[in-house]
Amino acid sequence: MSCSKSFATADECEAAVPHDEEIPVRSIGVSFRSVNAFAFATPTDYQRTFGNFPLALAKQAATYVGYGRDKRRVNILRNCEGVVKSGEMLLVLGRPGAGCSTLLRTIAGETKGFQVEDNAAFNYQGIKASHMHSRARGECSYQAELDVHFPTLTTCETVMVPVQARSTGVSGPRRVVRKKIEMARAMRILKDLGLSHTADTKVGNEEIPGISGGERKRLSIAEVLASSTALQCWDNSTRGLDSANSLQFIRTIRDRSNRLGTTALVSLYQASDDIYKMFDKVCVLCEGHLVYFGPTWMAREYFERLGFVSSEADTDAEFLTSVTNPARRRIQSENGNIVPRTPAEMAARWRCSLERAELLRDIALFEEMHPFTSTGIPSEPYRVSMVRQAKLCITRGFIRLKNDLAPPISNLVGNCILGVVLGTVFLNLPDDTSSFFARSALLFFATLLNAFVSGFEPGMIWDSRPIVEKHYRYALYRPISDAIASMICDLPNKIVFSITFNAPIYFLPNLRRTGSAFCTFWLFSFTCLLAMSMIFRAIGSWCTTLAGSMAPAALFMLLLMIYSGFPLPVPYMRPWLRWFNYVNPVGYTFESLMINEFSGREFPCQQFIPQGPGYGDNVSASQTCNVVGAMPGQGVVRGDDHIRMSYGYSPDHLWRNFGILIGIMAFACVLHLLGATYATVKRSRGEVLLFKERGAAITESVQEKPLRTDSGIAETLTDKPKSVSNHGEVALCWDKVTFDVKAGKAYKRLLNEIDGWIEHGTLTALMGESGAGKTTLLNVLAGRESVGIVRGDMLIDPSFASEGYARKIGYAQQQDIHLPTATVREALQFSALLRQPKSYSKEERLAYVEEVIVSLQMEAFADAIVGVAGEGLNVEQRKRLTIGVELAARPELLLFLDEPTSGLDSDTAWAICSLLRRLADQGQAILCTIHQPSESLFSMFDRLLLLRQGRCIYFGDIGPKADAMIRYFEERGADPCEERQNPAEWLLDVTNHPTGLIDWTAEWQKSAENQQVRDKIETLREKLLKTEEYEMSKLQFATSFPTQLRLTTSRLFTHFWRTPTYLYSKAALCLGSALVIGISFWLSPNTLQGVQNEIFAVFLLMTIFTNLDQQIIPQFTAYRSIYQIREGPSKMYSWVVFLLANFIVEIAWQTVMSVILFACWYYPIGMQRNGNPTHDVSERSGIVFLFIWSFMQFTLSLSYLVVAGMASGPTAVNIAQLLYSLSLIFCGVLAKPSVLPRFWKFMYRVTPLTYYIGGLLSATLGEVPVRCSLSEVVHIPLPSEYTAGSLLESCQSYLAVFMSNNGGALAESTSPGMCSYCLVTNTTAVLDTLEIHGGRWWRLGVSLGYVVFNIAGTFVIYWAVWVRARSKRG
Repeated sequence: MSCSKSFATADECEAAVPHDEEIPVRSIGVSFRSVNAFAFATPTDYQRTFGNFPLALAKQAATYVGYGRDKRRVNILRNCEGVVKSGEMLLVLGRPGAGCSTLLRTIAGETKGFQVEDNAAFNYQGIKASHMHSRARGECSYQAELDVHFPTLTTCETVMVPVQARSTGVSGPRRVVRKKIEMARAMRILKDLGLSHTADTKVGNEEIPGISGGERKRLSIAEVLASSTALQCWDNSTRGLDSANSLQFIRTIRDRSNRLGTTALVSLYQASDDIYKMFDKVCVLCEGHLVYFGPTWMAREYFERLGFVSSEADTDAEFLTSVTNPARRRIQSENGNIVPRTPAEMAARWRCSLERAELLRDIALFEEMHPFTSTGIPSEPYRVSMVRQAKLCITRGFIRLKNDLAPPISNLVGNCILGVVLGTVFLNLPDDTSSFFARSALLFFATLLNAFVSGFEPGMIWDSRPIVEKHYRYALYRPISDAIASMICDLPNKIVFSITFNAPIYFLPNLRRTGSAFCTFWLFSFTCLLAMSMIFRAIGSWCTTLAGSMAPAALFMLLLMIYSGFPLPVPYMRPWLRWFNYVNPVGYTFESLMINEFSGREFPCQQFIPQGPGYGDNVSASQTCNVVGAMPGQGVVRGDDHIRMSYGYSPDHLWRNFGILIGIMAFACVLHLLGATYATVKRSRGEVLLFKERGAAITESVQEKPLRTDSGIAETLTDKPKSVSNHGEVALCWDKVTFDVKAGKAYKRLLNEIDGWIEHGTLTALMGESGAGKTTLLNVLAGRESVGIVRGDMLIDPSFASEGYARKIGYAQQQDIHLPTATVREALQFSALLRQPKSYSKEERLAYVEEVIVSLQMEAFADAIVGVAGEGLNVEQRKRLTIGVELAARPELLLFLDEPTSGLDSDTAWAICSLLRRLADQGQAILCTIHQPSESLFSMFDRLLLLRQGRCIYFGDIGPKADAMIRYFEERGADPCEERQNPAEWLLDVTNHPTGLIDWTAEWQKSAENQQVRDKIETLREKLLKTEEYEMSKLQFATSFPTQLRLTTSRLFTHFWRTPTYLYSKAALCLGSALVIGISFWLSPNTLQGVQNEIFAVFLLMTIFTNLDQQIIPQFTAYRSIYQIREGPSKMYSWVVFLLANFIVEIAWQTVMSVILFACWYYPIGMQRNGNPTHDVSERSGIVFLFIWSFMQFTLSLSYLVVAGMASGPTAVNIAQLLYSLSLIFCGVLAKPSVLPRFWKFMYRVTPLTYYIGGLLSATLGEVPVRCSLSEVVHIPLPSEYTAGSLLESCQSYLAVFMSNNGGALAESTSPGMCSYCLVTNTTAVLDTLEIHGGRWWRLGVSLGYVVFNIAGTFVIYWAVWVRARSKRG
C-alpha cells in the first residue's frame, strides 16, 4: 500500500494523527565545560605509494607495539563551554576548519577519529555522557553532510523505518490501525519538508533514477525527525538546498522544539536573517577557540563593542563569521590597537567578558537543577523489542526485493541457463566405468558453483553497511537484526536457485536416477550453499575495507577448490596444508555427493586389460578392468571400492558430513552476527591533508587563507584584449530549448522552451527551487547531458566557431570529481597543459597555474593530495580546486558554474563570487547556479534566469538593489519586498508560495519582458552561428594526439603508483595463488596421478581470472567516471587516449604480476624438471612464461571488453565471470572433448582457455616419461598356460598383443602369479585424451590473437555505446 494512495491530502494526515499524538520525546538539554578535542599527526600521515607502502605498514605496526610513537598533537577544540536547554536551538558558526563539526560530533558522542580530554564535563539534563552515548543513545543524533539511503526504497518507505522503530507510543486495537497511524506520521514529516510529492518515488543513486540531490538531502533530515530524538545535532544539513527549503527546514526544527521540547544544535555555513532569528543562541568558533556563546540578539552588539564594524548588507550570521576572517572583517580605526585579531586574543577577550560570566552562571544553574541520576535512564537505547526490530528489517528487506526484482530474476535465469549448459555438456553419461571421471568432474563443478554463488554477498553487505551503521547510531535497530533479516530475505532466492540450477545438472547427465538420491544431492548442495553464504557473510562483516578483503577471500576460495578432494585427492595432499581439508565445507559436500552417486552401485566395465583379438570375448579370471577399484576377473566395479581407493572416501561418512556442514554453517553464522554487531566500517580521521612526502598533516583546526579578489589577480586569469573588445557581445544564445528523458514507457519533460543568452562581461545567475532544472539546463548548454532528447537551438559567437565548442568553455560542476591520487598543483597543471590553446608555451601554461593557485589562495595545500572525503581536501578546498581546474584552462567563450558556493561558509562564498565578478568585469561570460545567495552576493550578478518546474518564469536584468526584478514580480501580485529583506530569498518565497493563484509561467509568457527577449533572440539569430552548423571534430582538442597520450599515460602511471592497495592486493593475489598451488602440488612426481595433478595445477592457475577481474573492473570504472563526467566533456583528451592509456599502464603492471605468477607457480611444482629428458628446459620455461604473460593480458583485455559497454561495474564483473565459467566448462579439462555432445564441440574449439591450457600442458608435460605408483598399477592374474619361464617373461608373452595395440608397460610385480601393468609410459598418451598434440607455439599465437581481438573489441564497443550514442543524442 503506497503512502500517496493511503493519504491523498495533507488534511487526511492531520486527521489520522493530530499534533498532540506525536511520538513522545524525552526532554533533554546539555551543558558542557572544558571541552578540548585533539587528534594526532604521525610520520605515516603522507601519501602511500607502491614504494613506501611496506615501510609505512612497518612503522604503523611498530606504533601499535609501543615503538616509534612520535606523534604530534593537533588541537581542534580549545576550552569550549556552553549550555543549551530543552526546547532551545543553538546556531554554531565558523569558517570551515573552525571546529564546528567536531563540536557537534563531540556532543553527539561521534568521536571516532579524534579524542576528547578526560576533564571535559557534559551534563545531559541529569544523564552522564557515558550513559547518554550508550543506554540513551537513541535520544541524541548527529546528522552528517553525507546522504546514504537504500536506493530502491521510496521516500515514504525510507521514513517509515525510523517511524516504526521509534513508535512505542502508537496505540490501536488492530495492526492495521497502527500501520495507518505510522504512515500518517511519515507523510506529515514528508509534507513538512516539501517531499510529499515524492512519497512513492525511489530514492535512487547514480545508476537508479530517483529523487534530486536536494530532495535526498531533505530525506536525510526527515529520517532524523522521524527518529524523534530529543537532542539533535545538525551538521551543515542545508548544503545543496535553496534558501526557501533551508528556511522551511529550520522552521520545522523550530516548530518541533516549541511543541515537543526537542533541543537542536545546528551548524550552518550560510544563514539568512530569517533563519538566524529562529535560533535562541549562537556559538562562534575561530580555529577551535570559542569566541562567543550566548543569545543571538546580543552577538552583533558584543563584537561591535570589541571594535568590529558590520556592513548594512551583511546578515547577522555573515557578520559573525566575518569577524573570524582577517580578510573580510572591518575594524574601527580609532580602536585598531585594542581590537583582538588572533583567535587566541579573541578567546581571551571572551573569557574576560560579562557575557561569559553570565554563561558560567547559566551552566552552574543548569547543573544544579539537573544533578546526575541513574533513575529514569532507559536500560537500552531501543524503543522496540528485538523481535519487532527483526520484523521491521525483514519487511524492509522484502520491499527492497520487490522494488528491484530485475537483478535477482536475471541472476536466477542466468544460473538456470548455466545449469542447463553444464547438464548438457555431460548429457546422458553411460552407466559404466567410462563415465567415472566425467561423473566426478560434474559433481566437483556443481559443488563449486553451489558454493561460490554467494561470493557477491560481502559486497552486498558493504553496500548496506553505512546505512545500517547510521540507523544503529540513531538507535533504530541492532545491526544483528538487519543481519538476520538479510539472511531470511535471501532465503527464498537461494531455494529457487538451488532447485532451478541443480535439477538440470542432476537429471540431464543421467546421474543416479532414484528419488532418494536426488533429494540427498539437493540437500547437500543446498546445505553447502548456506554454509558458504555464512562464510562469505562473515568475511564481509569482519573486514574493515572491502578492497582489503579481496585477496584473502580469493586465496580462501582457491584453497577450497584444491582441498575439496578432486583436483588433489586426499592421499596426495601435502601434510603442511592437509588440515584445511578438515575444515573445508566444499570437501565435505563433494565427498557426500560422490558417496551418494557411487556407493551401493556396480558399474559394468567398459574396457578390460587385456582385451581384444586373442583374449576372448568373455571376461576371464585373467582380465582386470582398467579403472581404480577393479577386482581381477570381475566384469563390474563396485562404486564403493572406486571412491575408497581413488579418494579415500567411505560410505559411513555421508551423514557425518552433513552434521559437520551444519556445524560449519552455524559457526560461520555466529561469526557473521558477531561481526555485524561489533565490527564497523573503517572511518576517516577527520579533515586530514596528505602530502606526497612525509610532512605534518593538517587537520580541521588549520584554517586556509581567504581568497584574494583584487582586480590584479582577476586580470591575470583573463586575456586583456578580450576585456576591451567584447564587452556586451553575446557569447551564447539559446532559443526554445527543451529536454526530455524517458521515464518508463513515456517521456518526461525536464526543460520546456527555455530562452536566454549570456553576454561577455556579465555575470548571470541561474536560480530556482530544488528540482527546477538548473543543473539540467547547464548540462544541456554545456553539451554534458548523456541521456535524453534535446530540442531547440543554441547559437554561439561566430568568432569561436573555428574550434571545438566544448573546449572553449569551462564548467565547474556541482560534484567535485577529481583524481584522488593527484595533488592540487598536478590537477591544475594537467588541465592547463591539455586545454589551453596551442599559442601558449608549456612554461606560460605552468606559470599560469601558479597564478590560479595564488588567486584562489591554495598555496597552503597546493602540494596536498586530493584524496577522498575525510582524508584529503575538505569541502571548501575541493570546491576551490573544481573552480581552479576550469580557470586553469583559460576558457575563452564561457564559464559555467554549478553551485560554486554550495557547502562553503559565507566568507568564502563572498570571496568566490567576488572573484567571478572581477572575471566578468574583465570580459568573461559567466553563468552560475546559486541556491542561497545573501543580499551582498546577489548584488554582484547582472542578470537572472529564474526557473520553476522546468519552465522560465523570468529572464532579465536584476538592476541596482534588484529593483528591476522586484518591480516585475510586485506588478504581478507578489507580496512587497521589505526594505531589509533579502531579494533573492523573497523571490524564491513568492514564486514557490505565492499569494493567491498566480501562474508565474503564464505571467512570463504574456509579459512585455518576454516579448523583448524573443525579439532580441530573433535579432541574434542573424549574426550568431548554430552549434551544429560547423564541423565539431576539427581542432576538437587543444593538444596533439601524442601529447595527450604522453600526459595521460604519465598521470595514470603515477595514479597506479599512488594506489598501493590496488597493486599490492593484485600482487598478493598473484603471489598467494601461485604459492598455494605450487606448495599444494609441491614437486609433483611423474606418476599417473602426478600428471593429473599437474593438469589441474594448470587448470587452477586459470581460475585466477575470477578474482583479478574483480580488481581490474572497479579500477577502470572509477577512472572512467572521472573521464566521462568531467575530463571527456571538457575535451581534455580523446576517448582513444583514455582507453590506450589504461591498456598501456595495466599491461605494464600485468607483466610484473606475470613474473610473480611464473616464478612462484612453475618452480615449486617442479615443472622445469620435465624438460630434462628432452633437453629443452630453457625453451619450455620461456614459452610457459609467455603463456602466463599472454593469459594475464587476456584477463585484462576481457575485463575491459566486458565493462567497455556497461555503466555498472558489478554487472560487468558478473557477466565476465559467467563467460569465464563457460570457458572453464568447455576447455577440455573437466569435460574431455570425447564426452562432449556434438552440438557443444564448437565451444571447445572457440574457447580461449582451450588454447591456453593446451599450450601450457604441451609446454610442461609434452613427451615426458611416466611411471606408475604401486596404487596405480593394474594387477592381472597370469593364466596357467603362461607360467613357464620367469614371471616377467610370462607376463610379456601374455600381454604382448595388447600392449602393441594400446601401449603401456609392465612394472615390477610384487605378487606371485600376478602381472603388474602400467597404462601409460609417456604423457603423450594422456594429452591425446585431451586432443593436445604438440603445437605449443601456434597455440601461443592463437592466445595472443584473442588478446588483440579483445583490445580491438574494447575500442569498438566503447565507441558504439558511449561515443557514437552520445553524438547521436547530441
